[in-house]
Amino acid sequence: MSIKKKVLVTFLSLAIFSALSVTTLNFFCAKNTLLRITTKHLETLADLKINKIETFFMDLENDASIVQNYFNLKQNLLIVSQLHKNRNHPDFIKAKEMLDEQLRKWLEIKEAINDIMLVNPEGKIVYSANEKHLNLDLDKALPDPEGKAFKEGKKRIFISQIFKSADDGYGYKIGIFVTAPILDFEKRLIGVVVFEINMDPIYKYIQDIISLGETGETLVVKKEVNNVLFLNSLLYDRDSALKKVVQFGSSIAIPAQEAASGKNGFGVVKDYRNKDVVAVWR
Repeated sequence: MSIKKKVLVTFLSLAIFSALSVTTLNFFCAKNTLLRITTKHLETLADLKINKIETFFMDLENDASIVQNYFNLKQNLLIVSQLHKNRNHPDFIKAKEMLDEQLRKWLEIKEAINDIMLVNPEGKIVYSANEKHLNLDLDKALPDPEGKAFKEGKKRIFISQIFKSADDGYGYKIGIFVTAPILDFEKRLIGVVVFEINMDPIYKYIQDIISLGETGETLVVKKEVNNVLFLNSLLYDRDSALKKVVQFGSSIAIPAQEAASGKNGFGVVKDYRNKDVVAVWR
């Protein structure tokens, strides 16, 4: 090969290498810019959802605080408790009508409130505002899988763990109980008021994928002893709610493990499918 050709090949090689270097640099710059924009967007969405969830539970506590002090409850809970085995008694009917008039309004104005129940000091449900629940609940113990809602509700406003509905007749899939003590006019415990909460509306909001694209999703998790429990159904595992667990220290579900450990953060990490994803956790 002549010197002229060698020089030409050398310059062409340098030119091609230079062009490839600029293209590669531009690619990584664009990638990093896109990653920053995506992360910022996810952080904004995460904070909005956190605020929504916190407000939801604060409102429930406020609602329970209001209802537990109703004059109506202090006056009529004793009557329905004493006459719960004789519900045709005129005094029972009158007391129930007064309770219905006030408590059923909550079912109308609050989408998440599925029922308001009154439990006597012995732990038996003696009143239900939701007529559809009467055969399911009356004279029975509170169907709380964890068994804490009534016990703790005798002492303070208490929010139970999330649970799956025990019967299709309740009209929801996932729920919680909010309980609070009812004291008479001498400050003596006469029972517990129970808000039965349908979590489906808040789950719908949490899992809303608007602005998340086709592959985006929001996970809500809970820390157990050695595991992370997934509380909602997942985009790629629809039957996961309250079933799917990942052990702490696993190489997958990094955002879930971090969030359940009380950490905030973001990054490109492995999700519960062992796929690399852009994630933000709180």
